[in-house]
Amino acid sequence: MPYYVDIPVLDQQGEIVTFERKRRFACSTVGPEDAEAKAELRREEASEVEEAYWREQRALRGELIIPERVDEVRTPERKSLPEVAVELNQHNKRYVQGKVEGHRKSYRKKLDNYVNHVSSAAFAGRPMDTLRPAEIHAWFHEFMAGHSQSTSARFKKWLLRVGDWAKESDYWSANLFTRLPTISMESGEESQRVFSFREIDQMWLAANSPQLRALLVLLRCGLRQGECLALREDDILDEQTIQVRYTLTEEDNLWDDVSPSGKVTKAVQFLGPPKTTRSAAKVHIPKPWMKLVEESLRCSDYKQVRAFDDPVVSAGKPRLHRFVIGNRFGLLWDEWSASRGLKKLMERAGVVVNLNESTFHAWRHTFCSDLVALGANDIELSALMRHSDPNLSKRVYAQARHDHLQRYKRYSERIDKLTDYVEMIREMDEDRREGKWGMF
Repeated sequence: MPYYVDIPVLDQQGEIVTFERKRRFACSTVGPEDAEAKAELRREEASEVEEAYWREQRALRGELIIPERVDEVRTPERKSLPEVAVELNQHNKRYVQGKVEGHRKSYRKKLDNYVNHVSSAAFAGRPMDTLRPAEIHAWFHEFMAGHSQSTSARFKKWLLRVGDWAKESDYWSANLFTRLPTISMESGEESQRVFSFREIDQMWLAANSPQLRALLVLLRCGLRQGECLALREDDILDEQTIQVRYTLTEEDNLWDDVSPSGKVTKAVQFLGPPKTTRSAAKVHIPKPWMKLVEESLRCSDYKQVRAFDDPVVSAGKPRLHRFVIGNRFGLLWDEWSASRGLKKLMERAGVVVNLNESTFHAWRHTFCSDLVALGANDIELSALMRHSDPNLSKRVYAQARHDHLQRYKRYSERIDKLTDYVEMIREMDEDRREGKWGMF
């Protein structure tokens, strides 16, 4: 129970000047140890009340002046757009099993490119609260003029995140990036590219290695980029048939992969499942062209690449795969280096690829256009393209051939079974390169 005691206050001569009132506690229902603990707890709870009481008493006596509380006014920090972008990229880290992991190499490279773009803007050195919609729109339209539609859409998506971060951090009063024009992620021009016969022949003659010639063979037969790069030795069933079982991609999984520089990363090349169930099918390769694929196979080496259905994955042991397509050193091609190698081949051949046009997927459009010119119906086209939707092939991939239409008749008249379509494409290519097209 609380009680109060008046404690005398003495001066230097020992005389009583005044009395100070102190609160004390007593308890007779528990033992000494428990009583002391309860007294200490109540003393702590009452300390603020008691302190406030005596502060007020001393202020009344003139012994203590209580200053008025002044709330601190925080001035928002002013940062430029590149500074906010770097801050966001550093904050947005991955967490793996409770540990902070950096961004994967490909994504980190993309973020660095985005930061470089905003750093090169005319307003890069100014605080974000001084930016105006007109100059932001002019800068972004200049970016769109030099980049593809899908790239501009991804860049805008990242800018929206930067603007939201700036607004939440009080660097910006409003996210002006929301006023940028709406952009579709789909590229409208990419599906229009079909290689002419002259461009096909030029690239074939410029292929100076077995790997590049085998790559052109697989592309000419309608395989996708990931399917070409994921082809294994076991996928060659016979001298005219291959089986599409995998597609090569990058996956962020539980394995540690060591780069040539010794850096450990979790983004590894990975054999994933085919694009669709219809994609996992047997593909006919003409016998003369299969010899080129096998020649490339002899130049390649075994590499450790993860497989999505590998029975020993649980033990952490990757399966060894021998890839058909490799670079000139016999090493495995990933998607980035394969795209770069194909672009270099086109440069040597004098084939110009516009900014919005694909290098690999244009071969799918070329293959589909040749099938239509040879007279393939919707069902045959869907089977050869390995599309689940028969309308997709003609609606998206097929383009009209504007030259040599009469020459197709000589080959289409000889088609008797489904695999003959690919055989006729091979004969057309070889007849052109041998100069036989001028004979009929």
